[in-house]
This record gives sequence, C-alpha cells and structure tokens, in this order.
Amino acid sequence: MLPLPDMVVDNGVTDQVPLQYGGSFSYLSLKGEDFSTIEKKLELEPSISAPVEEGQKAGNLIYTLGGQKIGEVPILTAEAVREAKFTDYFKRLWRAFNL
Repeated sequence: MLPLPDMVVDNGVTDQVPLQYGGSFSYLSLKGEDFSTIEKKLELEPSISAPVEEGQKAGNLIYTLGGQKIGEVPILTAEAVREAKFTDYFKRLWRAFNL
C-alpha cells in the first residue's frame, strides 16, 4: 500500500496526526482482467479539527480498474489529539521565544 502522510490538525495540542489503513484490499476476478492496470487514488480531507479520536475516519484509498471503482480502504487516524486550550497556546508561545 501507499505510504500515508500525516494529517494537519486544527486547534489541537499537536499540529499533525499520523494516519493508518483501516483494513486491506482484495479483489477476486473471474473475467481475467489485467491487474497491473489497477489505479489507486488517495482521498483525504485537507485537515481535521481537534479533538481527534484514535481510529477517526480521515479519508479513503480508492481502487479502480478500467475506470470502475472496485473497492476502497478507509484511512483512519492513528492517535488521539486533544483540543488545545489557552495554556497549551501559551506554552507554545513560551517555547518559541525561549529557543
């Protein structure tokens, strides 16, 4: 499968969350199609808002063959990210000025 990027988290204690596959893909053909022509398209939301739960859906990996969708695998968040509060933003600001 394709390597997955991290997803941007809006208003979270961290700016990004890693992603993971929510399953695997398999396809059984009885027509003798050429599997080398299977195309994969990663469809992800541009960002996700905190709070984020582990296992929250973030998109899909779509499989097509000859222009027809033959399956998909959900893309899920691999970790939880809590919503940032005032003190979290203050800590970030403090660290930025004390480098």
